Amino acid sequence: MARGQGTKLLVSAVKPVLTGTGFIAGKSGRTWYEDNGWFLSLIDFQAPTNWQGSFLNVAAMFLWTPRPDGQVATYFDYGGRIGHNTSNDGTTIEYSGDDESYASQCESLARRALKEAEKLRLLCDWEMAKHTLMPHVFCSDELWGNWNRAMLCFITGDSRAARYLKAFSSFDKLNNDSIRSFVAEQSLLFGPLVEDFPAAQARIGEVIMTNRQILQKQMFSTIDLNWCFQAPPIGSIPELPIIPERAERQGIWGLFKRKTR
Repeated sequence: MARGQGTKLLVSAVKPVLTGTGFIAGKSGRTWYEDNGWFLSLIDFQAPTNWQGSFLNVAAMFLWTPRPDGQVATYFDYGGRIGHNTSNDGTTIEYSGDDESYASQCESLARRALKEAEKLRLLCDWEMAKHTLMPHVFCSDELWGNWNRAMLCFITGDSRAARYLKAFSSFDKLNNDSIRSFVAEQSLLFGPLVEDFPAAQARIGEVIMTNRQILQKQMFSTIDLNWCFQAPPIGSIPELPIIPERAERQGIWGLFKRKTR
């Protein structure tokens, strides 16, 4: 299918803004990614369905979730839609035939994307990642929130890994066979490792490296296959008390999600 003029203008306009920032364009030119080791940062200029323009999504994609089918699609674990789906704040733009005006809006949208992506880079520090993600209210929090918290606890040697793994394993609102199988399999694999953090970390590292290889082959060719997962020393990251976020505190994050678990 031929590209619309709006898409052509957007791809051309955002490229000078994002090139050289650490983000690399995917095949479509509407999705850009940054390799941050255990997660990818994604900037997604999402095309609307029935009109030419763009929404803006900025999110982190965690790589510690196994993909049994060997396929890794992009998904949003932390982050998502920026703005409120209106043109008032400049985070939703529409092409109405004025090429110059639309190109300027695209450039502004790309600059906004970079500003939001700066927040994701903080997750490269394990202590900051834990401080940010442990209290975060994830989409399907009882399932994926507890999975993500369990993985963080295993990686940082936090004694609460057993609690969050049990909550994940006990989730019983499953109407999807593949997710049901995933929960059962991962519960069986990680259950014996709740008191063996090095073994759990090794397993998580294997999953991350496998996903990096799949993504490099299928979607994002510049992912560095020489990168190696390294967990922080046991005891180096404090077990801080968790104060759950309220939905309104999420602000721009996670209120409107696309391709989100």
